[in-house]
Amino acid sequence: FETIADLRKDIDKNIREAAEDVVRSRVLQTLVDELNEKTKFEVPTSLVDSEFQRRLENLRRRIGQKDMPLEQIAQLAGESKESLEKRMRDDSEKHVRESLILAEIADKEGIEVEASEIDDLIKERAWDRVPDSQIEMLTKNDSLRDDIRFEIRMRKTLDLIWDNAEFKKGAAVSAEKLFEEGALQY
Repeated sequence: FETIADLRKDIDKNIREAAEDVVRSRVLQTLVDELNEKTKFEVPTSLVDSEFQRRLENLRRRIGQKDMPLEQIAQLAGESKESLEKRMRDDSEKHVRESLILAEIADKEGIEVEASEIDDLIKERAWDRVPDSQIEMLTKNDSLRDDIRFEIRMRKTLDLIWDNAEFKKGAAVSAEKLFEEGALQY
């Protein structure tokens, strides 16, 4: 930056964009929660079980203990095995329900993902951390491609919901308030 004023301008812009992202995310979650409430159907247990296992594996990976029993994880979290398992199952069911709802919207709206969009996101995420020779290998990984296709399709569906939602103007939200809540960090 050439001047302190330029630096301040850039910081203000970054904070404003981050705050807008937080507010957008909260509003979208509220809209998805409303869809979830209005859309009643039985969620397949097998999908909930798979999501629960995926979350448990991710949790174990984050704490660096891939074989740690759920009881020990619960102790680390300061809760009982039963309460942790129930919370994780409830979260898993909610995630699966929301994913199925969004997938149905995507189907009805004809939302598709081009192969080039998948390749672009893989390359963007690999950017400077992965050698070029391995990026091509990543772009050919079917499992990774499926995960990214799903992610892009869900993002496009949420964009569609955002673009078509009718909003009532509410109270202004300041960046300071978002920092206080921990939604934004320095």
